[in-house]
Amino acid sequence: VLVDLSLPDGLGIDFIRSIREQGFMWPAIIVSGYLDFSLDQLSELPEVYTLQKPISLNTLLDTICDVFD
Repeated sequence: VLVDLSLPDGLGIDFIRSIREQGFMWPAIIVSGYLDFSLDQLSELPEVYTLQKPISLNTLLDTICDVFD
């Protein structure tokens, strides 16, 4: 799952919690320009990776490869 931390109707971290409560335990990558905002909350969730915007395509691809490695 690739999601932004800030969504029009909430937070990406809440979206990840919601899908995990439904049994979907996929790894997640959260991107944001404001990662300091929620690092404590992110660390409580397993297999959640974070990227700070702006993100280069190479950084995104490397992170996706790391997630599935």
